[in-house]
Amino acid sequence: MGYRVCLVILMLSLSWGLSGCGGNDDAVKASDFLQQDQSLRDRYQNSTVDIDGEVVDESGNAIEGALVSALGVGSYTDQQGRFSLQNLARKNTLLTVEAAQFRQFQYPLQLQTVMTQQPLPLAPFTLTATNNNEARFLFAGDLSFARRFLDPLDLTPTNEIPADNPQALIRSSDPLPGSRRALDYIRSTLKQADFPVVNFESPVTLNPQTPHSTKEFIYFSLPGSLPALREAGINYVSLGNNHVYDYLGAGLQDTLDYLTQHGLQYSGAGKTPEEAFKPYETEINGMAISLVSATSVSGSRYPELYVATDCIDTNYDPCTPQGGAADLNDRVRMSSTIATAKGDGNFVVAQLHGGAEYTLSPSDPAYDRMTMAAEAGADLVISHHPHVAQGFSYYNGALIFEGLGNFLFDQDRHDTMLGLMAQVDVRDQQIVRARGIPIYLEDYRPRRISGDLAN
Repeated sequence: MGYRVCLVILMLSLSWGLSGCGGNDDAVKASDFLQQDQSLRDRYQNSTVDIDGEVVDESGNAIEGALVSALGVGSYTDQQGRFSLQNLARKNTLLTVEAAQFRQFQYPLQLQTVMTQQPLPLAPFTLTATNNNEARFLFAGDLSFARRFLDPLDLTPTNEIPADNPQALIRSSDPLPGSRRALDYIRSTLKQADFPVVNFESPVTLNPQTPHSTKEFIYFSLPGSLPALREAGINYVSLGNNHVYDYLGAGLQDTLDYLTQHGLQYSGAGKTPEEAFKPYETEINGMAISLVSATSVSGSRYPELYVATDCIDTNYDPCTPQGGAADLNDRVRMSSTIATAKGDGNFVVAQLHGGAEYTLSPSDPAYDRMTMAAEAGADLVISHHPHVAQGFSYYNGALIFEGLGNFLFDQDRHDTMLGLMAQVDVRDQQIVRARGIPIYLEDYRPRRISGDLAN
């Protein structure tokens, strides 16, 4: 924001100078304006900002003794829950609030404000009490460590591993350091959740010799990237998407094997439809959870489908099943899977991948599939695929996140650079609170945002 102020001043100064250029003696050299601009920038960047705020509980009561910190500066709240942080550098950052018997809270501070706004007022921060009977989920959108993360110009043939590139975030010969850096801005937020989830929209292989023969966009991630997910607290990924089968059966098998080797659980893909539809079931803080994952993007216009099917055309009998993602178009099987999990007393999360890309609201067919999942008994519906954030709704008692957008993804379209994370707290099989956490993909990497961009 300070940069904008400098540019505005520079533009006004240039306009004044040009309008008065009656002769060489009166003309102001361009270098003078550049020096003035640099001086203003330096003055802004060297200035500091103070912030004042308040920390309360969910009932609005002040919390005394909470530690509020940002950029290495900390302060404890007083009896009225008030705090003040002074002389902060003008650098956007995450503010952290910690208090005994409460969940840690983070807020993205926008400190690059106008210099006259001092101190910077903040709305009260509301902390949530810790509860051993609650589980906090955090769902993120589409993720891959592929393509431009390895090759910034995306020129490598799809059946080759990119050569190491000094301009790439991730090096093929040693993927883990760059994969860790890809999550630097968001790792602490992921770790705040009891159960963070991403849609892993990529095969995982070291042998990309079987690319889909007719699909336009195909790519793969390297297995050396996977430990970065575990280190960020992610133990489960959804696979019900239209890219898990980009390298056909061999690539799918590699993907399932590498995820298992690295301790990552999954649902939404398998060697048969039965495997693909099988929910991942676990227990979090005493609650039984079922996670179902499927895609409606089946690849039906191609000879090689993206989804698992009971029978593919062959020249002999009997026909054989094909692996792939769970097919959301199989409404009977999807509804039955959800209903069975619900009947077992589980909290059911349906993760749906489909709809029209680059739209701000779900298409009618996409929303119809969301309501179908809710009618079958899903308690929470999480949707992705359009690559942009969409809205929220309730249907049949289920909370629906209609589209999360991208999370860690290498698209260059401006509308794909804003996304959402869905934070959902569950107690006694019921959603007790939920919020959307806005993110911005900076160089394809997610970071939390606030202010106008978040709105």
